[in-house]
Amino acid sequence: RPSSSVYGVVLDERAARLSKRKTKFIDDPIYHLDNAEQLIDEMLRGDSIAPETSSEESRVPRDLPPELQSLYREPLLSPARERALFLKFNYRKYQFAMARRRLDPQLARARDLDRLERLLRLAAEVKNEIVRANLRLVVSVARRHLRPGLDLMELVSEGSVTLMRAVESFDVH
Repeated sequence: RPSSSVYGVVLDERAARLSKRKTKFIDDPIYHLDNAEQLIDEMLRGDSIAPETSSEESRVPRDLPPELQSLYREPLLSPARERALFLKFNYRKYQFAMARRRLDPQLARARDLDRLERLLRLAAEVKNEIVRANLRLVVSVARRHLRPGLDLMELVSEGSVTLMRAVESFDVH
């Protein structure tokens, strides 16, 4: 086949995959403003990450495996920063949904599909930042529910999956 034909098939497959992608977001009036991205970025810049103190670092539980101890180096989020991150996460998903709505899969161009994939990637980056900042809580809860016959890593794994689901559906309002 000629390269243009292969290119067309690849574009069609990308467009079909992005069209089928389920994306739910929690709407906010900010998203409908012309300067929404600037407002959300200002919220993030206005409230920095809560500073770690030496006493917090010394609270790393000694009985934790080394791979979990590293979670305590991740800074905690302030409530305002966490709210701003959730707004940014849902705003990226909102942008994706609006761009996809305007896209005609039959007429999709590579740059349009690149933009959609970029928006999904940006949303995933924000989600990962939220999840990383809250994994310490997952470990703490798992340690409290540890019983004989239960594996700590298994509880942390289940808690992490639950945390990721919770991040997807958390409403900051």
